Amino acid sequence: MGALQELNPMQMSEALVAACEKRIPVTTMLHRGEIWLNMRSRFLAIDGARLIFELPRIDGDKPIEDLDPAEKLGMSFKHKHHKHLFSTTVLTTQDFQGPEGKTAAMAVGCPITMQRIQRRAYYRAVVPPNRIVRVSFWFGGRDSEPSGTTAEQPVWSAKVEDISAGGFLAKVRSDVGMVLDVGDMVGLRMTFGLSAESFYADAQFRHAQQVPDGALVGFQFIGLGQSPESKNALRLITVKVSEYQRLALRRTAPR
Repeated sequence: MGALQELNPMQMSEALVAACEKRIPVTTMLHRGEIWLNMRSRFLAIDGARLIFELPRIDGDKPIEDLDPAEKLGMSFKHKHHKHLFSTTVLTTQDFQGPEGKTAAMAVGCPITMQRIQRRAYYRAVVPPNRIVRVSFWFGGRDSEPSGTTAEQPVWSAKVEDISAGGFLAKVRSDVGMVLDVGDMVGLRMTFGLSAESFYADAQFRHAQQVPDGALVGFQFIGLGQSPESKNALRLITVKVSEYQRLALRRTAPR
């Protein structure tokens, strides 16, 4: 079985019912303009062909207030040894009466398709010494890629040090690390070695660390698995992560 698996209707139903029974937390992704909003939610109930979730929260305990019917959402949750991914559409916002009392909630449509990814693909894999992974990135989303780099619209290039399905660490010049602020959204193109396999994605800057010959910058992928193109990107990442993990095991195995 590959790292990214399409689920059949029975597998989807089993995962959704189990997640609802346990009130499993959910990450909700909403694409607005050039940015992705990452929000926290949780399963509440299944109502016929509708799924009921706690109204997503962006920061602290404040739920989102301007969620409109027909908006597209990306959802992900962890169950057993897999991370599950699906897309859905907002139907309505409402109050939900449960054992804990009344909760601000939203109803969404049951997904038509769902994928699951082995959670080991989210473990960090160091890029082996005999492999080269490069990334170019710029401010804004992937659709904001400049035609060339300028002072007003810079494009930076970096060497990727480690990668997972959740994000990556790259080495840049020291001045690049100082330009970025935590939370900045970037678009990127990542290329793997001589094969020239590549993908585009959105990512959010998470942290930077100065080192003697530059800076290490960490990014979190945003919205992977929520469109056909980003599903292909996720498949490529998981293939490379598995390859790098196997190579690391071979280097450390006793001879």
